[in-house]
Formats: sequence, structure tokens, C-alpha cells
Amino acid sequence: HDFRPDYTKLGILKHHFPHIPLIAVTATASKRVRDDCCKLLHIDKNYQFFRSTANRPNLKYTIRQKSDLKERSVDDMANFIKSNYPNQAGIIYTLSRKEADDVASKLCDR
Repeated sequence: HDFRPDYTKLGILKHHFPHIPLIAVTATASKRVRDDCCKLLHIDKNYQFFRSTANRPNLKYTIRQKSDLKERSVDDMANFIKSNYPNQAGIIYTLSRKEADDVASKLCDR
């Protein structure tokens, strides 16, 4: 699985805090991946599993055409957010963690 290396080390929490409840949340894990997560996190095999629909009426999805110029894309995102969703949270999908960090930093600057 494509677990970030830091995630694989989170199991130490159960070792240090064995009586503290732990929640693991994922959007698309199969049974096999859930089982692997439980092993990594040292979660008891009798864990409670909750599943919910991906249909979230409180979320709005917007797909916009992206500029060919990277800096212009970030400007467009900042303007869109300021114009349409001031003081609200949102999610911007990127292809890598590095790109997510770069975009977040540039948006914060704007």
C-alpha cells in the first residue's frame, strides 16, 4: 500500500497510550487495507467499523479549467476562493504532497 512512512509509525501511540480510544478514517479502503491499517496502528481485531455514503450534501464540487501558467493557476484559485467562499474551508486536490504544500503556501501568501 502507498502509506506515508509517518503513518506506519503511528502504532506507537497504542503502545504508549493503550487505553485511549483511537479512530482511523479513510475514504476508500478495502477490507484488506483496513486490516493492514489495524495491524499498523495496533487496533484490536474487534474494532467497530462505520461506513457512510460518499454523497455529502454539505459539500460542493467545482471543477474549473486550469491555466497553463502555474502562477496564474494559483492566482485564479485565490480569486475564486476570495470571491465565492470567504472564511470557509475547502479542499484542493493535487497530484503530490509536494505540490499540495507548494499550492497551500502560495495561497496563504495571497
